[in-house]
Amino acid sequence: KALFCSLVSLLLLVPPAYADQANVFVYHRFNDPRYPSTNTSLEDFRAHLDLLHQEDFSVLRLGEVVERLKKGVSLPQRCAVISVDDAYRSFFTDGWPLLKEYGFPATLFVSTDQVGGGDFLEWEELRVLQGEGLEIGNHSASHAYLLDRNAGEKEDVWQKRVLADLYRSQQAFEDN
Repeated sequence: KALFCSLVSLLLLVPPAYADQANVFVYHRFNDPRYPSTNTSLEDFRAHLDLLHQEDFSVLRLGEVVERLKKGVSLPQRCAVISVDDAYRSFFTDGWPLLKEYGFPATLFVSTDQVGGGDFLEWEELRVLQGEGLEIGNHSASHAYLLDRNAGEKEDVWQKRVLADLYRSQQAFEDN
Protein backbone atom coordinates (compact mmCIF):
# COMPACT_ATOMS: atom_id res chain seq x y z
CA LYS A 1 0.00 0.00 0.00
CA ALA A 2 2.84 2.43 0.80
CA LEU A 3 4.39 1.81 -2.61
CA PHE A 4 1.05 2.47 -4.30
CA CYS A 5 0.60 5.71 -2.33
CA SER A 6 4.10 6.77 -3.37
CA LEU A 7 3.25 6.11 -7.01
CA VAL A 8 0.01 8.10 -6.73
CA SER A 9 1.92 10.98 -5.14
CA LEU A 10 4.55 10.87 -7.85
CA LEU A 11 2.04 10.89 -10.68
CA LEU A 12 -0.37 13.44 -9.24
CA LEU A 13 1.91 15.93 -7.48
CA VAL A 14 4.76 16.06 -9.97
CA PRO A 15 3.97 17.69 -13.29
CA PRO A 16 3.85 15.22 -16.17
CA ALA A 17 6.96 14.74 -18.26
CA TYR A 18 7.12 16.87 -21.39
CA ALA A 19 8.84 16.50 -24.77
CA ASP A 20 12.19 15.14 -23.63
CA GLN A 21 11.30 13.30 -20.42
CA ALA A 22 9.78 9.98 -19.41
CA ASN A 23 8.76 8.54 -16.07
CA VAL A 24 10.61 5.23 -15.70
CA PHE A 25 9.25 2.67 -13.24
CA VAL A 26 11.61 -0.15 -12.23
CA TYR A 27 10.38 -3.48 -10.89
CA HIS A 28 12.07 -6.74 -9.93
CA ARG A 29 9.88 -9.52 -8.53
CA PHE A 30 6.12 -9.95 -8.65
CA ASN A 31 3.92 -11.72 -6.13
CA ASP A 32 6.97 -13.14 -4.29
CA PRO A 33 6.76 -12.10 -0.62
CA ARG A 34 10.03 -13.88 0.25
CA TYR A 35 11.88 -10.73 -0.84
CA PRO A 36 9.83 -7.75 0.35
CA SER A 37 12.38 -5.09 -0.66
CA THR A 38 12.21 -6.08 -4.34
CA ASN A 39 8.74 -7.60 -4.53
CA THR A 40 5.60 -5.96 -5.88
CA SER A 41 2.31 -7.62 -5.05
CA LEU A 42 -0.07 -8.27 -7.92
CA GLU A 43 -2.63 -6.05 -6.21
CA ASP A 44 -0.17 -3.14 -6.15
CA PHE A 45 1.07 -3.80 -9.68
CA ARG A 46 -2.49 -3.84 -11.00
CA ALA A 47 -3.14 -0.57 -9.17
CA HIS A 48 -0.03 0.97 -10.78
CA LEU A 49 -1.15 -0.15 -14.23
CA ASP A 50 -4.71 1.08 -13.55
CA LEU A 51 -3.36 4.49 -12.63
CA LEU A 52 -1.18 4.72 -15.74
CA HIS A 53 -4.24 3.78 -17.82
CA GLN A 54 -6.64 6.15 -16.02
CA GLU A 55 -4.22 9.06 -16.22
CA ASP A 56 -3.78 8.42 -19.96
CA PHE A 57 -0.05 7.75 -19.93
CA SER A 58 1.65 6.60 -23.11
CA VAL A 59 3.69 3.58 -22.04
CA LEU A 60 6.65 3.00 -24.33
CA ARG A 61 9.55 0.56 -24.44
CA LEU A 62 12.78 2.04 -23.13
CA GLY A 63 14.43 1.51 -26.51
CA GLU A 64 11.75 3.58 -28.23
CA VAL A 65 12.24 6.43 -25.75
CA VAL A 66 16.00 6.36 -26.32
CA GLU A 67 15.59 6.33 -30.10
CA ARG A 68 13.16 9.25 -30.04
CA LEU A 69 15.47 11.28 -27.83
CA LYS A 70 18.47 10.51 -30.07
CA LYS A 71 16.52 11.69 -33.12
CA GLY A 72 15.11 14.78 -31.40
CA VAL A 73 11.56 13.45 -31.67
CA SER A 74 9.31 14.60 -28.85
CA LEU A 75 7.90 12.13 -26.39
CA PRO A 76 4.22 12.12 -25.47
CA GLN A 77 3.25 14.57 -22.74
CA ARG A 78 2.54 11.77 -20.28
CA CYS A 79 5.19 9.21 -21.09
CA ALA A 80 6.10 6.21 -18.95
CA VAL A 81 8.44 3.23 -19.26
CA ILE A 82 8.00 -0.02 -17.35
CA SER A 83 11.36 -1.61 -16.72
CA VAL A 84 11.97 -4.95 -14.99
CA ASP A 85 15.39 -6.00 -13.75
CA ASP A 86 16.96 -9.43 -13.37
CA ALA A 87 14.49 -11.70 -15.25
CA TYR A 88 13.01 -13.50 -12.27
CA ARG A 89 10.53 -16.23 -13.14
CA SER A 90 7.76 -14.28 -11.37
CA PHE A 91 7.86 -11.77 -14.23
CA PHE A 92 6.92 -14.54 -16.67
CA THR A 93 4.22 -16.05 -14.44
CA ASP A 94 2.76 -12.94 -12.80
CA GLY A 95 4.04 -9.60 -14.13
CA TRP A 96 3.91 -10.18 -17.89
CA PRO A 97 0.33 -11.50 -17.92
CA LEU A 98 -0.87 -8.27 -16.26
CA LEU A 99 1.12 -6.12 -18.68
CA LYS A 100 -0.42 -8.02 -21.61
CA GLU A 101 -3.89 -7.55 -20.10
CA TYR A 102 -3.35 -3.78 -20.13
CA GLY A 103 -1.59 -3.81 -23.48
CA PHE A 104 1.48 -2.13 -21.99
CA PRO A 105 4.97 -2.84 -23.30
CA ALA A 106 7.95 -3.31 -21.00
CA THR A 107 11.69 -3.72 -21.07
CA LEU A 108 13.24 -6.68 -19.24
CA PHE A 109 16.94 -6.51 -18.32
CA VAL A 110 18.68 -9.88 -18.16
CA SER A 111 21.98 -10.81 -16.49
CA THR A 112 23.06 -13.72 -18.63
CA ASP A 113 25.08 -15.69 -16.04
CA GLN A 114 21.88 -16.18 -14.04
CA VAL A 115 19.64 -17.40 -16.87
CA GLY A 116 18.22 -20.82 -16.00
CA GLY A 117 19.39 -20.83 -12.40
CA GLY A 118 17.23 -20.71 -9.27
CA ASP A 119 14.31 -18.32 -9.70
CA PHE A 120 15.55 -16.94 -13.03
CA LEU A 121 14.03 -17.41 -16.45
CA GLU A 122 15.34 -19.94 -18.97
CA TRP A 123 16.49 -18.94 -22.45
CA GLU A 124 13.40 -20.58 -23.94
CA GLU A 125 11.12 -18.46 -21.72
CA LEU A 126 13.02 -15.35 -22.79
CA ARG A 127 12.50 -16.30 -26.43
CA VAL A 128 8.75 -16.71 -25.78
CA LEU A 129 8.61 -13.28 -24.16
CA GLN A 130 10.54 -11.71 -27.00
CA GLY A 131 8.17 -13.35 -29.48
CA GLU A 132 5.26 -11.76 -27.62
CA GLY A 133 6.77 -8.30 -28.06
CA LEU A 134 8.78 -7.85 -24.89
CA GLU A 135 11.93 -5.77 -25.31
CA ILE A 136 14.92 -7.50 -23.70
CA GLY A 137 17.98 -5.56 -22.61
CA ASN A 138 21.48 -6.46 -21.50
CA HIS A 139 22.04 -6.22 -17.73
CA SER A 140 25.64 -7.55 -17.90
CA ALA A 141 26.73 -11.14 -17.46
CA SER A 142 27.57 -11.20 -13.77
CA HIS A 143 25.18 -8.57 -12.39
CA ALA A 144 28.18 -7.17 -10.51
CA TYR A 145 28.42 -3.50 -9.62
CA LEU A 146 30.64 -2.42 -12.49
CA LEU A 147 30.84 1.33 -11.92
CA ASP A 148 33.59 1.28 -9.31
CA ARG A 149 36.97 -0.35 -9.32
CA ASN A 150 37.67 -3.09 -6.82
CA ALA A 151 40.00 -2.21 -3.96
CA GLY A 152 43.51 -1.81 -5.36
CA GLU A 153 42.35 -2.38 -8.95
CA LYS A 154 44.10 -0.22 -11.55
CA GLU A 155 41.92 1.59 -14.07
CA ASP A 156 43.09 -0.44 -17.07
CA VAL A 157 42.41 -3.70 -15.22
CA TRP A 158 38.96 -2.42 -14.19
CA GLN A 159 38.15 -1.44 -17.80
CA LYS A 160 39.19 -4.87 -19.06
CA ARG A 161 37.09 -6.58 -16.37
CA VAL A 162 34.01 -4.52 -17.24
CA LEU A 163 34.43 -5.03 -20.98
CA ALA A 164 34.95 -8.78 -20.54
CA ASP A 165 31.72 -8.98 -18.50
CA LEU A 166 29.77 -7.05 -21.12
CA TYR A 167 31.24 -9.02 -24.03
CA ARG A 168 30.44 -12.30 -22.27
CA SER A 169 26.86 -11.16 -21.81
CA GLN A 170 26.53 -10.00 -25.40
CA GLN A 171 27.92 -13.30 -26.63
CA ALA A 172 25.36 -15.20 -24.53
CA PHE A 173 22.55 -13.15 -26.13
CA GLU A 174 23.88 -13.80 -29.60
CA ASP A 175 24.28 -17.54 -28.90
CA ASN A 176 20.76 -17.84 -27.51
